[in-house]
Amino acid sequence: MTGPDVPVRTHTLNTTRFGSLTVEDNLVFSFPNGLVGFAGPRQFALIPHSPESPFLWLQDMNDGSLAFPVTALDVPDDTEPSLLNRDERAELELEKDERPRLLGIVSIHAGQIRLNRLGPIVLNIRARKGRQLVLDLPLPLSEQVT
Repeated sequence: MTGPDVPVRTHTLNTTRFGSLTVEDNLVFSFPNGLVGFAGPRQFALIPHSPESPFLWLQDMNDGSLAFPVTALDVPDDTEPSLLNRDERAELELEKDERPRLLGIVSIHAGQIRLNRLGPIVLNIRARKGRQLVLDLPLPLSEQVT
């Protein structure tokens, strides 16, 4: 049940990057296997960088010093169905025709911004579950401009 009479559950986090944050429950995602180099299970909050920015932060709920800048990945429509096998779709609780949201971790090295297309983050927004994939080849870029 949702609506104006239902209280929104929130979490308070103390972070090194953002200070004290109050995060709504619908922005918290469970990662049963963690992320590469950060074993699971873990929970991360998806925090907008700013209203006009294409960047978000994946903030660890238990480690205030651990946050990853991420941005949406636009891939060709025919790429997405082959990304997840049946077990991975089941783990994420994706329904038959449900499409996950894809994010790429952003890094800055020697003044260059890089986007990790070999290790995309896959989110089921409805179930609030996520996992990181490790691909042999990078995700192709969409020709679509958004």
